[in-house]
Amino acid sequence: PFLLFPETARPITTITAITFATIWLIQAVLKIRPLFPPTPIRTASIILSIQAGLAIVVSADRDLTFAKATGLLLGVALLRFLSYFIDNRKTLSIVIILFLLMGLGLTSVGVLTADWSRQKIDLLQAIIQQIPSFSSWLSSAPTGGTHTNQIGGAILFYIFLLPALFPVLRQRRWLLSAVILLSILVSSLLILTQSRSGYAGFAGGFGLLMILFSCLMPVGTPRRVMRWATAALTVLTFTFLLWLVITGRLAEIWTDPSVDTAVGSLGTIKFRQEVWEWGLIAAGDFIFTGTGLGTFREVVHRLYPIAIPVTYDIAHAHNQFLQVQLDLGIFGLIAYIAMIMLALRMCWQVMRESAELLPYAIGFTCCIISFHIYGMTDAIALGAKPGILWWMLLGLVVGMYRIHINDLLAKHHNQDEIDERDPN
Repeated sequence: PFLLFPETARPITTITAITFATIWLIQAVLKIRPLFPPTPIRTASIILSIQAGLAIVVSADRDLTFAKATGLLLGVALLRFLSYFIDNRKTLSIVIILFLLMGLGLTSVGVLTADWSRQKIDLLQAIIQQIPSFSSWLSSAPTGGTHTNQIGGAILFYIFLLPALFPVLRQRRWLLSAVILLSILVSSLLILTQSRSGYAGFAGGFGLLMILFSCLMPVGTPRRVMRWATAALTVLTFTFLLWLVITGRLAEIWTDPSVDTAVGSLGTIKFRQEVWEWGLIAAGDFIFTGTGLGTFREVVHRLYPIAIPVTYDIAHAHNQFLQVQLDLGIFGLIAYIAMIMLALRMCWQVMRESAELLPYAIGFTCCIISFHIYGMTDAIALGAKPGILWWMLLGLVVGMYRIHINDLLAKHHNQDEIDERDPN
């Protein structure tokens, strides 16, 4: 908790961070455990961690960097722990439960401390006005409250794991019913955030979920036909909705985004155009080190003539990949992309080879893809509080892959024993 909320007690937070580092170094020196677990994302983790250390050193805003650095340390610590801890199906189930509880907890805090004053979609205003705000309860909440776009992004980290669990829980009706209700509740909260980036991520993730389940079901089964039909209907529906928003007006929306659409005015595109332009320039100016972990929100006002008032906190670069480069430099971005690709590769291998772990692999894949669709027009920094869910998600993927590899080794070992007993 001190790393997640570092401003609560800075001295204790600092002691906690030093303790983590000391324990890891002692374990490495005494050869108890490697500093970085031997997983497929080990090299990428090392590069990203080195770049994070460099980004902390070059930072000119220690206060901004402190909170992001502790959050990033907590995330790496969780990934390291889960890489060792998840070694069987029981521990995988335990961590999935904790992951969902963590996601729901952060979402609940976000909802209670959110700034619901931003009006985008008129149809939702009657409901949103009934939601109370308790932003004063959380001392670390941003001025005015948590941005609802951040809540939408956090939800995408885990929302598709819920429907992916339906096949796993089909024998436990009461638990399945609870997960279905939870899926409906979380989806409703995502709608209420009015995050258009969140909507895009959800659309892509849901379509992918239906397609993967359809493709990987046994051939000729009625359920496969039904899921293919559902997948096709989903794609057609979202294509139609996209057509309603941008039909014939894509260029107009880009140059004059204040026009009304089916999801409200897209005026924030102008804001993003300005942030992206100067964010790319800053990324080029600080290509190897980044601007300093978590400091872009201040650096862009100090060094560049961005057409946004100094009093307005832009928070981040509004693009996940651009934000990672601004935080960690080009090598940090390469390491981050490598982590994504390796995680997806692990999920794909499990999907192809393990029927038992298939639902988990599909759920993790859809969560990764949907969040990074969201990340094309918004961002959750790696050291931000919701960012802890990204590191847990990576840890779950690594743990699932480890279980799969152990299953293959055990199967191969058993086959060798059979061959030895009966050479013929």
